[in-house]
Amino acid sequence: MHKSNYKTKQREMILNHIAKYQEAHFTADDLLFHLKENGHTIGKSTIYRQLENFITEGKLRKYHLEEGMPACFQYVENTAKCTEHFHLKCTICGRLIHVVCQELDGMADHIRTHHKFQVNHKKTVLYGKCEDCMDTNLK
Repeated sequence: MHKSNYKTKQREMILNHIAKYQEAHFTADDLLFHLKENGHTIGKSTIYRQLENFITEGKLRKYHLEEGMPACFQYVENTAKCTEHFHLKCTICGRLIHVVCQELDGMADHIRTHHKFQVNHKKTVLYGKCEDCMDTNLK
C-alpha cells in the first residue's frame, strides 16, 4: 500500500471515530484507547497530528479545562456553535456540560457593557458539582 493512502485511511478512521462522539468531550488518550479496543493499530503521534489538523480545519475544538491536565477535544463539525455558550465542569466526575441560557448570556452582555470586557466562551468554564454527583453525595 502506498504510504499516502495509508495516512489517508488513518485520517479517515480517526475522523469517523471522533464523529461518533458528537458533542461529548474526549482526550487523545481516550481516542487511542478506543481505537486500539476496536482493533486499530495507530501511533500516539499520528493521533495528535490528526487532532491538530482537524482543529485547523474546524472539525474539532480543543479545550484546556484544568492546568496540568491533558487537553480535551470536541467534534464540532455540523454541530451548534460552541463558542457562544458557557460550559460547566463537574469537579467530581469530570463531565463537561454545555449551557445555552439567556441568564448567562445576559451576564456576558452585562460584563461587556458595564465592565468593558469581552468574555471568551471557549475559555470560560464554571466549576462545581453536576446533578448526578450532588444526588450521589446526598445518599
